[in-house]
Amino acid sequence: TTRLKQNRYEDANAAYTKALTEYGRKPNLIAGIAACQYRMGNPKHAFDYLKEALSDNPLNPVALYNMAVLKKESNEIVEAANYFILFFDVVDVNLYKTQLENAQKHFAEVCAKYPAANKEEARVIYNNAVNYYKQNKLKESFILEIKIKKI
Repeated sequence: TTRLKQNRYEDANAAYTKALTEYGRKPNLIAGIAACQYRMGNPKHAFDYLKEALSDNPLNPVALYNMAVLKKESNEIVEAANYFILFFDVVDVNLYKTQLENAQKHFAEVCAKYPAANKEEARVIYNNAVNYYKQNKLKESFILEIKIKKI
């Protein structure tokens, strides 16, 4: 993870691949390889890895987060929004605080790019979500609001 954050994608990819041999094909390791592959210019491989991670566990927050971010970066806005919504639905607020905060920023960017027909709805949902988060009612209200209006 440190190598990935330092933009040392080849090194990170090698470390994740080695970890697979030691620990098996864990969804979090596969998601790490996917992020490396995307950053190394292999988006097809990245999405294939993430699909594999999600086939093992369709509610894995790490795989969902990575899929959402990479879909956003690939400008697949509707898909990105739906993966973020799934992430918000399953994320453990205490374990994934940093990813949650990053996901909110990414989701705001996704909402800004959302197709014109749904842009206003996406903006309202995002604003409501931010207000709930600020009120510290994430699990009770934020997720419920997003699920009700699945965009």
